[in-house]
Amino acid sequence: MGLKTLVCRLRFPSGLRVGGLSGDPDRVESVVTASTLWGGVGCCAAHLAPKEEVSALIRGGRLSSLLWVREDRWFVPCPRIPWKGIHPEARKSLKKWAWVPLEDLSGVLAGEVPPGEPPRLFREDRQMAVTLDRKTCASLPYARRRLLPEPGVEGVLVAQVPREGEAL
Repeated sequence: MGLKTLVCRLRFPSGLRVGGLSGDPDRVESVVTASTLWGGVGCCAAHLAPKEEVSALIRGGRLSSLLWVREDRWFVPCPRIPWKGIHPEARKSLKKWAWVPLEDLSGVLAGEVPPGEPPRLFREDRQMAVTLDRKTCASLPYARRRLLPEPGVEGVLVAQVPREGEAL
């Protein structure tokens, strides 16, 4: 079975949910989970394609991590590696970078701090919600977190999907 590659640039006008729905009672995970991405891809595809194609995408497709782009400048997650042989201040400065421009990635891997300040690609929104404890029936407040991309920032997914007419 052959796969074709799609690059999807995504806008998130209402933001993205942060953290999972289970296993994270304090909602402190600072990741966008695969279930959130697949749910969004599936919902969008359902509005654009026939049911059979959506089913093939969900069952046989593959997605990359969520990357970010602003004004045709691509950002990738800053690698968390043990940089050896670099000044402690540089190591401390690198920890401030969550996302690095793609063109600076090789320098970061070598322990070099990218020029300028870390980019602000999105802001976080928190709304308080309440859930019930199943044992005590007590109400438990928790923060629902959403990432709100800054103006001009889009998410990027690279997807591999089955070619048309091919069985899974």
